[in-house]
Parts: sequence; structure tokens; C-alpha cells
Amino acid sequence: MIAIRFDRSVNSVKAWEDGESLPRDIGLKVARHYETRFKRPPGYLVQLYCRAVLARRHKRGFSDVDEITNEERGAFKNQDLDAYWQELNESRIRRHVKPLPLASLGAPASDQVIDARDPSHSRDSDGSPDAIEGRPAVAVDVRGRSSSPFRPGTPLYVGDFLPGASRRTLVDTIEADLRGGANVNLIGERRMGRTSILNHLWGRFVARGDQVVARVNLQDGVAVAEEFYGAVLWGIAQSPAGAELLGCDRTAQLDHAPVATYAELRYALRRLRAQATAIVLVDEFERCFESPAGFELPVFYDSLRSLLGGDGQGAYARAVIATREPLAAYFTSRQITSTLPGYLPPRSLRLLSDAEAQEVLAQQSPFRLGSDQREHAAALAQQHPCHLQCAGEAWYRALQASLGRDWAATEFRRLSEQVCIGAITAVQPGR
Repeated sequence: MIAIRFDRSVNSVKAWEDGESLPRDIGLKVARHYETRFKRPPGYLVQLYCRAVLARRHKRGFSDVDEITNEERGAFKNQDLDAYWQELNESRIRRHVKPLPLASLGAPASDQVIDARDPSHSRDSDGSPDAIEGRPAVAVDVRGRSSSPFRPGTPLYVGDFLPGASRRTLVDTIEADLRGGANVNLIGERRMGRTSILNHLWGRFVARGDQVVARVNLQDGVAVAEEFYGAVLWGIAQSPAGAELLGCDRTAQLDHAPVATYAELRYALRRLRAQATAIVLVDEFERCFESPAGFELPVFYDSLRSLLGGDGQGAYARAVIATREPLAAYFTSRQITSTLPGYLPPRSLRLLSDAEAQEVLAQQSPFRLGSDQREHAAALAQQHPCHLQCAGEAWYRALQASLGRDWAATEFRRLSEQVCIGAITAVQPGR
């Protein structure tokens, strides 16, 4: 069997197979490549490196199991338990293996995560109980937590709580659309949460393991159509069905350089369809229109339409394509004749409601905002998701430093001017 150790630093990644160390420079080379191209955090790079090790494990006849193995337990015996548990489950989810409860690592019952709806752990910074009713249960680990729950300028990832009933309903609705055979054009201005919605959709499909899902972000160095097709094909290769379909050699090539032709992608999707129709999640799609030389008009868009249309047996793929404006507007203004927009009914992101804004600002933390502070932060942010994160963070820092309303307002303006570039301008009261 194989024992894999995930350290905080990519440089300390090690893997053992029957006591023999694998070449460490291979892992570092892969890590550097993905760090440059995909801007992923170290934990993700480590998992990519260890994917090759896991492939060897499968070749030798070993299979994944739902319970923790002795090797997995022993590999982390000297690591922080929380970090071990989180990274181990991230790895298992990517391999379509059931996540493990913390208790499986031998943690005492008192060390389990708590429910944020538990009134004994739900108090405002002024000591009063949480006034927000109907808030859903959220697993929050508050043991030793010292960081802010607010994320100004950063999308919400799979493991993050997605505040706002309309946002969670939108994820449910889009998932239902995709499972029902439809496609979606997700429309939202900058900093409205498009990437966060795609992250949570991706996490749902990967965790359930019943769909093949690929992510493409046009900001990840995807400058021509062949890199777009390659990114989709690489995403397919991350699933067990896709890896088996493409084979080890082609998967390794895509790991090194995710480039493919339309014909290769269509052929792979057609073969994969017997097991599952692939779902493709595309972010920043409007960047394609800024580079007509890389994405030939109308050939590239007609090719995507063909993948979504498929043949008499069904679609080759289903997609969520995120743009700032309705897809049809880009085609009309540029006089593109492709009918691709007709395959992608729009769903839009709106500003949050007052109740949803309060839900964002009332998140559990060591310096939780009181009702007056939440009211002031909401007035600063004017229901915009990015501005709400900035307002919450400004008040969190103010409480941390025992500062008041004026300082929080100034800090909010400083944060929002930096991280909410391109967002709808919020009305900012002076105090």
C-alpha cells in the first residue's frame, strides 16, 4: 500500500511505495507548473502530485475504501489533526471517495465541529442571542479559530458557507436544470458571486460522484480555442470514468499541457456519454470575445453549440457559462451569427435582500458583529455581496482593535476601493 503525506509546503511532499521513495523532483516540477498556470494553493498542488502515486496504487490492484486506512492514519500522526482531516477529505472527494468524519481519526467527541445554530454558540459580540431566525445549520469549527469569517476580494470555495437563501436556491435550481438536461447562462456583474456559485456547483457534483464535471476559467491562461478544449478534457480526466477513457499517457500529457482539438474533445465526450454526460462550468466567458484571433468567429461558438446539441442520442455535454451580460448581447453587438445563446437560457445574480445581508454579517466568529454594527455595515454595503464582505471585515478589524464606527467606515472605504474594482458602486454613508 501507499502512504501519502501532505505538508503545508510543496517542497516537503513525500510519497512512499513499499518503502521506496518516488523521485521528488517530479512532484516539484508538476507543482511549479500548476502553480504558474492555475494559481492553486499548495494543498491542491500536493494532491495533483499524489494523483500519479494513486494511479500506481490502482494499477497494482488496490482500491479506495470508505474507511480510513492504516497508512492514511499513520502518515499524519505528527501533523495537526484539523489540517490533516481537511486535506485528507479534499483528497478523498477528488478521488470520488466518501469523506471521513473527524471521529474516524480518533478525535474525542468534544473535538467535533459544532452547529452554528446551537444557541450556546450563537451570540453577538454584545452578548445578546442571534436575532436572525431560520438560519440554516452550518458546520463551523470554532476551536482556536482566530481568523475573520469575511472574504473580501476572494470567491467562496466549496468548503465555505454560502450566505443568502437566494444564492443557495440558485445553486439548487441550476443543479436541477443540469440534471434535467438544460444548460444555463449565469449572468452577473463583476464581484456579484459568479465564481462562488460555480465553485459550489462543482463541489456538489464532485462530492456526489455521479457526474463528470470540468471547470474552465478563461483567466487561467486560456487564450485560444485549443486551450479551452484542452482545459475541458483535463477536467474530464480528473474523474475515474474520464481517466479510464483517456488513459494514463494522455492524462499525463494534459497534466503537462492541457491542449486538445475540437475533434478529440467531441470524440471523448461521445464515448463518455454511455456512462455520464459531462458537465462543463465556464467562468469569464466574455474574454473569448476580446480575442477573436484565438476564438475564431463563428467556428468556435458553433463548435460549442454542437457539443450542447449533440446528436439523435442526446447532448455530448451540458454547460453553465458565466458572463457579465446576457450571452445574446455579445453576439448581437458583434453581429455573430451563431445560435449558441439559444442553447443557454439565462439565470441572473441579483443584489442580496436585507435579510440575506444580515445573514452575511452575522456569521460566527471570535469578534462577532452586534446588531448595531450589522445595521451600520449593511448601510455601508447597500446589499452588494462584495461590499458586504468588505463592511463585515472592516467591523471585524474594528472590534479586534477595540475601535469604533468612524474607523470601521474609513476601513470599509479603503477595502472596497481596492477589492471591489468593477463592482456596482455602493452608496457609502459617511458614518
